[in-house]
Amino acid sequence: MWRSADVSVRIMPSALLTPAAFLLLTDTPALLAALLLAALLHELAHYAVLRLFGVRTARFTVTGLGATLCVPELHRLSYGAELLSAAAGPLMNLLLWVVLSLTGRDELTLFAGAQMALGILNLLPVRPMDGGRILWLAAAYLTEPYTADRVAAAVGLAVSSAL
Repeated sequence: MWRSADVSVRIMPSALLTPAAFLLLTDTPALLAALLLAALLHELAHYAVLRLFGVRTARFTVTGLGATLCVPELHRLSYGAELLSAAAGPLMNLLLWVVLSLTGRDELTLFAGAQMALGILNLLPVRPMDGGRILWLAAAYLTEPYTADRVAAAVGLAVSSAL
């Protein structure tokens, strides 16, 4: 585990299994590097927006299924600020995909594709992904003066509409 004054980084043993399996199944280590860099930029975007709002992160954990930021002070954010911090990761990936695609350089195509794949994957409207969190926060933000039952109903309606 690596620790600075601000955040500790923890790499779980399962984090080594995914790259190892990937390298065994494909013959392009460049794709693995592109995906890992896309994931790092994704998490750094979340981190930057949280810091912008004055919220500290306690831990950055890397597992075999992805990475997470532990944010004990998340309750200090408004729905809108939390929505922006949740959307920052996928938006960073999608913005980089557009910018890299516009360059027209073939050597950046792989990295651009990794950015697009990670950005779209994280916008899926399921709870562990950013998309699920964005959907919940948007419903809570739009129905803020109402009760939790109305928020849950709005989220249910949005999810069923999306599916």
